[in-house]
Amino acid sequence: MRNKVVTYGLYTVIAGTILYFAFLKVFQNPEHYLFGDGGDGLKNYFTFVDYVRNGEGTHFSGMNYPYGEHVIFTDNQPAFAFFFNWINHNIISIDNNLIGIYNLILILAIFLSGLFVLKILKFFELPDWYSVTFAILIMFLSPQLLRLEAHFTLSYGFFIPAIWYYLLRIFDKSSRLIHYVFFGFIFLLSSFTHLYFLAINLMLVFTFSFITLLFFKKRVIVKLLKVIGVTVVLMSFTIAFIHLTDTVIDRPMKPWGIDFYNASFESVFLPNTGFLYNLLNVGNQKFEGLAYVGVVGLLFAVAFGLYIIYNMVKNISGVKSYFSSIDINKEKLLTISMITGVLTVLYSSHFYHNIDIFGITKHLGSFSQFRSIGRFAWIFYYVFTVFASYYIYRFFNYHMGKGRFNLAFLVLIFVVVVWSIEAQQNFSKSIEHIFNQNTYLINSDHTYRDILEKAGKTPNDFQAILQIPYVIIGPEKWGIHKGGWTIRQSYKCSFQTGLPIMDFMMSRSSLSQSLDLVQLLGSMPIERTRLQKMDKRPLLMIYDSNEVRDIEKHMLNKGILIGENKNIKLLEVPIDSLKSNIKRLSKRLYNQKSKTDSIYLEGNSGYYYIDNFEEQKAIVSFNGQGAKLFKDETIVCKQIPLDKQFYEISFWLYFDPLTVKKPIIYNEFSEGDNRGKTELSLDNIVDTKGYWIRLKTIVDAGMTHCIKIKGEAYIDAFMIRPVGSHLIEWKNDKVYYDNCELPKE
Repeated sequence: MRNKVVTYGLYTVIAGTILYFAFLKVFQNPEHYLFGDGGDGLKNYFTFVDYVRNGEGTHFSGMNYPYGEHVIFTDNQPAFAFFFNWINHNIISIDNNLIGIYNLILILAIFLSGLFVLKILKFFELPDWYSVTFAILIMFLSPQLLRLEAHFTLSYGFFIPAIWYYLLRIFDKSSRLIHYVFFGFIFLLSSFTHLYFLAINLMLVFTFSFITLLFFKKRVIVKLLKVIGVTVVLMSFTIAFIHLTDTVIDRPMKPWGIDFYNASFESVFLPNTGFLYNLLNVGNQKFEGLAYVGVVGLLFAVAFGLYIIYNMVKNISGVKSYFSSIDINKEKLLTISMITGVLTVLYSSHFYHNIDIFGITKHLGSFSQFRSIGRFAWIFYYVFTVFASYYIYRFFNYHMGKGRFNLAFLVLIFVVVVWSIEAQQNFSKSIEHIFNQNTYLINSDHTYRDILEKAGKTPNDFQAILQIPYVIIGPEKWGIHKGGWTIRQSYKCSFQTGLPIMDFMMSRSSLSQSLDLVQLLGSMPIERTRLQKMDKRPLLMIYDSNEVRDIEKHMLNKGILIGENKNIKLLEVPIDSLKSNIKRLSKRLYNQKSKTDSIYLEGNSGYYYIDNFEEQKAIVSFNGQGAKLFKDETIVCKQIPLDKQFYEISFWLYFDPLTVKKPIIYNEFSEGDNRGKTELSLDNIVDTKGYWIRLKTIVDAGMTHCIKIKGEAYIDAFMIRPVGSHLIEWKNDKVYYDNCELPKE
């Protein structure tokens, strides 16, 4: 017991001192710093703070007004957010301390990472001084530290070592009930901190258990069933909890990136910073796949590989007896851990997906949600560095026993010095840009409240903040990123006023909710779905005069200027100004309807063309019952007669939320030798209806235009008309305005 106190006390003093001086500014003023003051970093602070202040149950109301979002998909550390929300509303107000609490938790997580690595090293009976030294080295070289700039929750490097440690304790001869309890607690805590830890820990537990069964067979059946049972129950509870409390039914099932965000040999065994990185000109390192084990790790891998080959050639019977023996000992548990690490790093490199002989990986279902498979390489990082530390000590101890003191200490000093240099470089890189002054979520700043007060307004006069330029990040297969810079001011305004934001940037967000936010920008006679769920109070529009997009500029005419903060302006926008004119237009055109079907151009005259693909019966359609599924082919190819005006080509595309990739649409045009191609970007859509989106392009007359698709999608309501005109059609007792059906009164 005394040795444990000394060992853990020594670790606490050394690790605590390093962390204290590294984060001295934060310890002195916890509320004054943001580790990330933009992008995902600032968003993660905001979602945590807003939920603790205003959240109820599993509902986060700070963005995507009026829908809000399930707290799990906000990246706000739900497990901690739940706890502090309860503290804030039931025990004591901590509204003014939330940023500081958040920062201190992040620092504590680093300390806990090394602590669990230390416990693992001690489990393998390494000396105290050695265990403390290498626990600190492994902690500061951890690839998860690089997440401190934005993906804060993923920087929690103690979850993986903790799960591994309790697996070791459970399968050891001296296992106790308390080990199962702590295993379950860490598993559940990590799952409700970030869902990626659920997936990573599942892979660690099941792979480790399977390999253990192969090694020890019947001797571990009972323990294995207990571990698997606890894991399955907690996994089922987590999934059921989300399923039963989540109201969104159209989250993207197969987000893009599983074949891109992966690990590689370079991202695991070659440096990602420092002198050697520049010297070697390392490539093929994706950030999501970083799990660098250090120069020592690379040299050890080569040396240990040669050692294994040598022993297999020299004494194959000894190798066979090692693997065939069913004796449970710590060294075999380390071997099992290493095999587990190798199998998981192969998964993280997309290896299994590429060979997929039986098609298993194509049918992983919900597991395909975890597209950044490079993160699974973190298991290998911890296992391999501990494995290397163990056998480096074995080498040191062996040569010390043989009296080769110089060799033993020379190798050990080389290992510690080189590892220390790289750990220091990794830690320095991780914290290089994180000490940002908190100018957005600071309690003493009342900029936006003061602007409202000066104009004789209060936050209660408005129902929400609408930001221009838009930012819609989360649907995965589609989004608008232009407003990612401006949204920092929206967070600031929301923090000061308590008003929710209509724009959003979260994870796996509803596609339909994303599209009905875009709908407010449109001009087509379509009911604005989102407005039907809102009250009559005006919106507080916050817009950046330097960033607003051309397709959004007309929105600025709908409001009255309240005030401004540098290039940020505030407008009061009446809800009615955002509604479509569908009722008035429908009444006028149905009153004009003749007894026979007819069609004409209102406005500029000229060539027109429509095709509703009615001969193609489809499971989805925009107009009537027809729509055509196109796949890597030409949709329509038409020559527009030469005149003195421009033409608009438009059509409606069904944006299936279940498909893996969004299609690419482009226009190939030609006139004699004059040829070209332009893409119809899905990022600039403004007209939507359900999952249907309207794509359009302005083209020259006198040319042949061929609209083509790469990928697949249903297409309906294709139309060509002169710019400045509207195509009106009366057909089958219905009225179509620019090929969009108008409802009867």
